[in-house]
This record gives sequence, C-alpha cells and structure tokens, in this order.
Amino acid sequence: MLVFSKPCQYALKSMAYIIQQSPDKVCQVGAIAKNEDIPKPFLSKVLKQLVDSGILKSHKGPGGGFSLNINPEKITLYEFIDSIDNIGNEFTKCGMGWEYCNDKQPCPIHNQIKAIREEFLKQLNGTKLSDFLKQKN
Repeated sequence: MLVFSKPCQYALKSMAYIIQQSPDKVCQVGAIAKNEDIPKPFLSKVLKQLVDSGILKSHKGPGGGFSLNINPEKITLYEFIDSIDNIGNEFTKCGMGWEYCNDKQPCPIHNQIKAIREEFLKQLNGTKLSDFLKQKN
C-alpha cells in the first residue's frame, strides 16, 4: 500500500484549504492548522518547503500567512509531491532493497515493481494538482 509521508499529507491538506479560499486571500498558519487538524509547528515547516519550491508565497507581518504562487492547474501531482518527498529517488530503488537489482540483474519482483512504478508515475504526471484537490470536495 502506498502512503505519502506525513509532511506530504500535510502539504496536500494545506493546499486543498488554500485553493478553496478566494485567490487573493492570505491564509494564516493557525487557520490552516485548525481547519485541517495539523500541528501548527510542523505545518510551518511544511509550508516553508512549499515557499522554497515556489508553490506558495509567504506574507510577513500582521495578517501575514501564505497564498498561492502558482496556478494549481500548471503543476502535476508528481511535481508537488516531489517538492516535499523527493520521490524521484524512490523510483530507482529495488523493491526488495537489494543493491544490485536492475534491468540486467533483476531481483525476483523487479519486473512487477517496475510495471507498478511506471503506472504510478504515469498517473502522478497525468494529474494536475487542481484536479486532485477537486476530489476532496
């Protein structure tokens, strides 16, 4: 079963919240944390990652918070998840953890895992963040 990391889950929940607000609204960390049931200190770190990757803008000062920096229709689910979890590296590792596993020296499950990975990548790259988050409603 595939489960995204906690930071990635929090990032997805946060994006769902931010996207549902009016486009010019600055969303405060406390409001996001309360609405999405996310620990505020941990959420701050996740949102900073999204700012660093250019997905969100940070607004300083009183009434500060976060807003979208990109159109969610312009970023794939893969790009978003990779900005948090760096999943690109995970698609080259052996499913059994063996060091030598590759197409020329496959482990017993190499071909099955390879097919699953290729389909998963296809789905992530073929889904825009906006489409994924619409399914939350």
